[in-house]
Amino acid sequence: MAELCNVAVVRLRQFCAVRFLQINTIIMTSNNIKSEEFKISGNWIKTAKAIQDKYALLSDADLKFEAGKEDELLGRIETKLKIERDEAIKIIKKCKVA
Repeated sequence: MAELCNVAVVRLRQFCAVRFLQINTIIMTSNNIKSEEFKISGNWIKTAKAIQDKYALLSDADLKFEAGKEDELLGRIETKLKIERDEAIKIIKKCKVA
């Protein structure tokens, strides 16, 4: 009986180790998936105005942009509108003025 329990414990440990590796691999893979690279181009002042016209909740401070700080801008939009990064990018692209 004790030997049977030992075999069960060993198999359970093996199963748990395999599942842990599978879950860890999934987590590592999802962390390595890079979000869409996003750069602001065109006339940001006009684009920001178009965004603000459509999303009045966003203030001038929320839409303040400095070159190379797209992630900060996206973060403010995400927080204020309670949306994901991809959706914030879509909003900017839709409202983009060349």
